[in-house]
Amino acid sequence: MCWYITMSVPRTHTSLVERIAKNHPEVEVRLSPDTTAAALCPGGNAVYLVTRGGCSCDICLAVSPPDTTDTERHRAKLKNKGWSHAKIERAISEGSFTKGRNASLRADSFQIVVNAFRALVSDIAATSPLTLFRHMYRGAIATEQLPTVVASSLPVADFSASHFPPDTVVHIGARSANLSFEADGFAAAQLKP
Repeated sequence: MCWYITMSVPRTHTSLVERIAKNHPEVEVRLSPDTTAAALCPGGNAVYLVTRGGCSCDICLAVSPPDTTDTERHRAKLKNKGWSHAKIERAISEGSFTKGRNASLRADSFQIVVNAFRALVSDIAATSPLTLFRHMYRGAIATEQLPTVVASSLPVADFSASHFPPDTVVHIGARSANLSFEADGFAAAQLKP
């Protein structure tokens, strides 16, 4: 089970994507037309996977809203052991429950990855429209049945400030062009793969 981010751009812009991707080595961009998510992209587009280390988990975890479940679970466990409030808060702030890994270094690494991903999207969107989709695959990315998804169009500045929701097709128009995805038949509505 892994997250994958699918990105598509018009075929005429593939050399642009390859050139920009070289400037962001923290993330990998590779052509991948055989994913089930390719059907969600505008026809005639080149389809890519944006990954790091073979999947997009690092990128997706970094752009997701912070999950406080683990912290709260750990806090409850320490309270059940009879720890005082001050001792619990000190342990939480020191990151004693990071399961042997340095949480601040991991957070810094995630931030580098998410910054590279957002810069990649921003650089491409400067001259080309693109479509993004992220999904947690529980099977093969070439055969998994995708859920009904929602489509939305965003300016790149709004995308950069967002948490990039899962199972949402996000159309980002080029800053230098006035594009309407609805004119291309991709209305912001429910889409079925």
